[in-house]
Amino acid sequence: GRGLLAAFLVVVTLAAYWGNQQLGHDAGSIARRGRPTAAERTYDEIKAEFDTSADNCYLLVDLPAANSDAHLFTPTAIAAIRKLVVTLETQASVADIIWLDQVVSLIADGVQPLLPPAGASVEEFAEARRRASVHPLVAGQLLSTGEREMLLVVLFDPVAVAGRRHEAVDEVAAIARQTSDTTPLRVRITGNTPLTIEAGRIAARENDRYMMIGPILAFVMAAWLFRGAAAVVIVSMAPLLGVYWTTGAMGLWGEKINPLNAATLPVLTMMIGFTDAIHLMIFIRRQRHHGQGQLDAAKSAIARVGLACFLTSITTAVGFLSLTIAEAVIVQRFGWVCALGVCLTFLAVIVLVPLLSTTWIARRIDRGYGRDIVHRNLHRFEFFIDAVIRRATPLSAIGIALTIALAASVFWLKPDSRLIDDFPATSEPAQTLVDVDRHFGGILTINATVDWPEGDTLATPEVIDALAEVDAILGGARDVRYPISVLNLLELAPPDASLATRVALLNFAPPELLRSMVRPDLRRALVTARVQDKGYAYYQPIYADIRAQLDELAARYPGFQFRLTGRPLVRGRVF
Repeated sequence: GRGLLAAFLVVVTLAAYWGNQQLGHDAGSIARRGRPTAAERTYDEIKAEFDTSADNCYLLVDLPAANSDAHLFTPTAIAAIRKLVVTLETQASVADIIWLDQVVSLIADGVQPLLPPAGASVEEFAEARRRASVHPLVAGQLLSTGEREMLLVVLFDPVAVAGRRHEAVDEVAAIARQTSDTTPLRVRITGNTPLTIEAGRIAARENDRYMMIGPILAFVMAAWLFRGAAAVVIVSMAPLLGVYWTTGAMGLWGEKINPLNAATLPVLTMMIGFTDAIHLMIFIRRQRHHGQGQLDAAKSAIARVGLACFLTSITTAVGFLSLTIAEAVIVQRFGWVCALGVCLTFLAVIVLVPLLSTTWIARRIDRGYGRDIVHRNLHRFEFFIDAVIRRATPLSAIGIALTIALAASVFWLKPDSRLIDDFPATSEPAQTLVDVDRHFGGILTINATVDWPEGDTLATPEVIDALAEVDAILGGARDVRYPISVLNLLELAPPDASLATRVALLNFAPPELLRSMVRPDLRRALVTARVQDKGYAYYQPIYADIRAQLDELAARYPGFQFRLTGRPLVRGRVF
């Protein structure tokens, strides 16, 4: 009876309320199902072996002044940056700051810091600028070619930021803004971690926005169609309840709001449910107008219209379920969630619309029937409908041909993925990403691994030659910038030192820096280069050319193995 249906609605809605309290947000996943590709396996390996998976962010420090001759190597600018670094280091979430002041350069009687101390003369800063512009660990990595832009790499303590990555990034961003407000410098934040957090926040905001847009659209359309308050309320409430059930089910299921489902799911399920509610309401109003009672009209609507609504909902759900065969996990989950949303929204509509139509709210629901916009304008479409029916065969043939042609055009589509497309133009991390692309070749990196045969070491000339050739391949590729490897560390040794001496001097390099470039225990080295956020489609032929050159290199170096990977390759392959 109606009491049982009402109890069902209450129980499911309470469960949805609990689920909505558990609903989280994230930036989406680049994971894919099935057997991982070689690039993905290598990517996972190097993240573990070279400690490249740590949380971090970049601070881009530059001079917004119009004077093109200005640069950062002045006592005032360096003092402001040092103060910024000291403030950052007081944060419990910050483990280390990688920047120019940690770098040393070789002199005749030893080493000296790259940057002069406070109180140094202008001439000393000018000399530091000259040394930095050619330093193998600085040029293009931490300092732009014009010496007007500098990168600070903020490494987070994984223990300290556990469960509070948002707060840690916000603290760094606040310090950056304070420095921008109180000094001549401009300091902006970007990087994988800030971008991931920003994407999650955008997903949350868009979900909230579209959760409002859906009901507003439904209410306006219902008011335009029916004019009567009771019909408008019932037709609007039912699909809205379905959306609420869907997000609640996501929370109970452990699914999160991400950039893919935030903007589409609320409006999509709302509109699908809204169409079913309109069909039911039109039928109920007609039956009531012809003298049928409230309960009988509701039963007739379920019997006569409910099956058609069920079939349309099922076919829509099946269409979304086809997305579950996609390789990208985020697309699979989107398919599951949309299919679930369509089914739950149909259930909410098929229960709530007839149920409310039998209550006191709908006692005069047929008032105005025949004068609403549907009935007043239906005759205007009769000529068009009759014309379509008379020409059913040729129109069907045209439709089939057009469908085949458009389906064939799908094979000319190129999948692409750019980080910047996930953010609005006002997003600071995204804007800063564009500037880092321009001045430093990008924050995205690709990696070429070099594995040498057993018996060889880093001091073997053939190993160094292989690394040099890989470095040249990446450095010569179009729109691939600033390759860096253990070779850059070896360049710091005296030029007349033997290879064995230069390799021995690596023991004095910072262990974290050395580990990010070479693993002698695994007989593996890493060459890392920067790429811009131009999209996977743009870089795909470039990556293919690099792989072909690495394959040729493997033929010339028996026993060696050369592989190409990196987050842009993995992300592009998934999407």
